[in-house]
Formats: sequence, C-alpha cells, structure tokens
Amino acid sequence: MAQIEIKNLTFKYAMADSSCLKNVSLNIENGDFVVVCGKSGCGKTTLLRCLKSVLTPNGDKAGEVLFENKKIEEVDERTQAMKIGFVMQNPQQQIVTDKVWHELAFGLENMGMAREEIGARIGETAEYFGIAKLYERTTNSLSGGQKQLLNLAAVMTMQPKVIILDEPTAQLDPIAAEKFIQMLHKINDELGTTVIISEHRLDQLLPVCSKAVVMKNGEILADDNSYKVADKLYNTEEFQFMPIPAQIYKEIGELSENIPLTVGQGRKWIENYVNQNQIIKENIAKQNRLINLEYENKDKNKSAKDIAISGKNIWFRYERDRADIIKGISVNIENEQIYCILGGNGAGKSTLIKILCGILKQYRGKVKINGKIVYMPQNVQTMFLHDTVIDEVDGNKDILTKLNLDKYEKTHPYDLSGGEQQKLAMAKVLLCNPDILLLDEPTKGIDVIYKKEMGKIILDLKKQGKTIVIVSHDVEFCAEYGDRCAMFFQGKIISESSIREMICTNRFYTTVSHKMAGELIEKAITKEEVVWSMTAGSITE
Repeated sequence: MAQIEIKNLTFKYAMADSSCLKNVSLNIENGDFVVVCGKSGCGKTTLLRCLKSVLTPNGDKAGEVLFENKKIEEVDERTQAMKIGFVMQNPQQQIVTDKVWHELAFGLENMGMAREEIGARIGETAEYFGIAKLYERTTNSLSGGQKQLLNLAAVMTMQPKVIILDEPTAQLDPIAAEKFIQMLHKINDELGTTVIISEHRLDQLLPVCSKAVVMKNGEILADDNSYKVADKLYNTEEFQFMPIPAQIYKEIGELSENIPLTVGQGRKWIENYVNQNQIIKENIAKQNRLINLEYENKDKNKSAKDIAISGKNIWFRYERDRADIIKGISVNIENEQIYCILGGNGAGKSTLIKILCGILKQYRGKVKINGKIVYMPQNVQTMFLHDTVIDEVDGNKDILTKLNLDKYEKTHPYDLSGGEQQKLAMAKVLLCNPDILLLDEPTKGIDVIYKKEMGKIILDLKKQGKTIVIVSHDVEFCAEYGDRCAMFFQGKIISESSIREMICTNRFYTTVSHKMAGELIEKAITKEEVVWSMTAGSITE
C-alpha cells in the first residue's frame, strides 16, 4: 500500500483561466526520496501543497489525495501536523518565535506535550542537526542557511512520517545548500522518513533520490529513478533540467547510456573520453591557448569607464550595541558593467546593496550614485501592491508578453509560482527605466529556461548603457553573464577580480563545469566552453 496516493488530481486557482494540475496520478511509498522538478509554473508547488489540506490553495479541486489509505481531507489537522511536515522556500516566513530553542519547542507545545518530553525531544534534535551551539540564539540573528536548517529541525521534532519541502535551498549559498541536502539524505536514510522535495538545483539531489518526477504544464512527464528519467528525457526540451554533467555528455554527442549525473561521474567520463581521442586532446590545447590569449587581450585593451557607484570606507550595524555587519568596505562599480557579489548567507551582501540604494544608512563612509537607481529585493512579494498581475505593471501588456506572463494578467501575484513572482518583480523594475539596477537573488526559484531569458535581458540592459549589480548564490549564472565579481566574507570584500579569474581560483564557489573539467580545460567555466573545447574541429587559431 502506497503511503501517499494521488489519483487524477486536477486543480484550478480561483480567477485562473486554466487548470495548473491536470489529472496527476502518483504513488509514493514509505521511505521514498522523491524529487519533483520542471519549469517554473508547471505545478510543482501546487502539487506539494495539495498533500497537506491546511496548505491547499483556494480554488477548484478534483481527484483524490490519499494519506495512509485515507482521503487527506478526512485526516484531522492534529494528525497532519504530527505526521506531515512542510518546509517552505523562504526561511523567514516559517519562523514564528524569537529564540532557537522556542522554535524547536513550538510545535510540540501546540500539541500539548509534557514539558519533560518536549525538553528531551528538542535537545536530541538540536544535537542531531548540529545546532546545539545556536540553542540560546535569537532567530533573527541567524543566517539564511541556519534559519532553513532550524525550520527543518523544528519540523523533525514532531517526528513526522513525511516531510515536504518546496525549493528549500533557493535562498542558500552553495555550501549551505550542499549541507542541507546532505542532512535530508541522512534523515531519509537513517530515520526512514519519506522526503518529497521540489527543486531547481538537481546536481546533488538526483543521485540520492529514489524517484524523480518531471512535470510539464501541470502534468507528469516522467516518473522513475533518476537515470531512467534522464534516459527518457534525453531527446526532449526537458533534458535541460538535468544536471550539467548530463547536459555536457549529451551535447558532446554521446548516446543515452551511462549518463553522468554527478560531478565525479562527469569527471571520470570526460577523462576517459579525452584520453581515448588524440584530436580532442589537441583541440583542448588550442582552446586553452585561445581563452588565455583572449583573457590577456581583454585586460590589455580595457579602457577606463565612468564610475556608476562609488563606496568608500562603509561601516554599518543594525543596532548600536550589536556587531558591525559591514566593515570598512570600499568599492567602485563602472558604468555598463555586470557586477556580481558572491558569498555565504549572512556575510552582508544584501545589507551592502540596501546601503547603496539608500534603504539603509551607513554610520561611517560615503556612497556616491551617478544615475537613477532601482532595487529589486530578495523577497519580491514586498513589491506587490495590487490584486492582479496586470495592475502591478500599470496595464502594460507588452512587458508581460516579453516575460511570458501575459497568460496571468488576472491572477493575484501571490498565486504565482516563486519563479513567476521573480519575473513580475523584474517587469516592475524594467518599467522604471533605471540607469542602475540592484538585483538581490534575481534567479531565486526560477528554472534554467527563464535564467537564459533573464540573462538575455541583463545583457541587453548592459548594451543600453545600464549598470547591473547582482547579489547571488547562483555561481553558474554569474559565470555566464557577469563581468566582475566580489567575494564577501564576514562583512568584508576579501577578493575582487574578473568573473573568470574568480571562478578558476575558487574551489567551492565555482561552477559545476569547472569542477568537472577544470583540470583538463584550464579556463573553461561554463558548459558551453567545455563543449566547445571537446568538439573536434570546432576551433581554429
């Protein structure tokens, strides 16, 4: 008997023109680790929310969801609270108390448990999740990664049989995201808890999951183990959702057999492939020379440009008696530049750009802005003021069409998927026609298809003479479209260089492509560069 059985589930949001789920059927067994993926707006979040009745959105629903052979609507809320945990995309939205220990205890207190049992459970959970040192900390002092780990720990104190997670790593830096996924695997493997997770970051999830579910336009396109799903999607548009090693493998022209899904598998395959082909070896040597030559010439021919943003010796703290968040930062960002800021959760990146746009005021130092500046926050819902998408853009249908949001004109902005909300926020920013754009996590919650669209928009803005500053955890996106990069650590810029130099120097904050092929192709940092290097005869000097 399946632990969760979904039978012909169809769902349409109130005021929507069409259904976002269409006859979805899926069985999830006890102890499964299920990854749900697909394009932004394909129905992932709606499907997950239908698995817990208290979170099911307002709209028309048909079909059935059974939990332990009982309709989910007939499972009382107490049982659902105890047996089905849910972790949201935004860590801050789920935290309800001011102290870490109280957040861990909150659910148990609401269930009416005895104080002794609560103490035992939260103590054990804090040790298991490695957050015992944070026990007495205030929740608002935690980094994004710590908050999301706390959310997961708070859910697990209830000892649920199922945990559902909606893009939980969307706001985490690469290292925090990796640790979070490792913890999920540990919970599933050691405790037997069923894990159901929707994600766009699949490089580390697909190799450990027992089942991958790919959705398209509200329907299930594929449902099997990761390698069989990759094989099934090999010649479809949806294959671009697969991890980068698999995409490189396909674009080289290999057959759909033994598809590498991890960096390690990809590295072994690429080494064997190159060692067996002398022409490829020569091609890679040419590519290395060409990229190095291009890199050197770019630095030699670089001409000085006017400064769009200048910051000198900036210091900032949120409260007088608290530690400094920004510590003596000086930065100059040129006109017509795509400037990326990388670093861990809580390093001070978002605080800095709030200072640059005037939302926060430094207590020491100077900031000079040359031009009209517009800021897109990490939580884009704070930008929405109206009840429909069309009203959010003042009736401008052209901008909605440009960003593929025209079919959501009458939809409430809060009913959009996370990725679609990012698009709508970007539309509002573009309507302001700024000279300088400050974008805080612009690729959060969006799929690879829209990332390409976003990248094209940013490159077009650069051609128009705009300056774009991007705070991001998406190293792949920054490598593809950035010009210059600053690395943040504990409120300071610890390094600043061209994006290529940064990616090639780092071991952790680097791209999957460089991890996979960097030992053979020295300066390649993107999938396209790796493929270009390995395609015999494609390079001429």
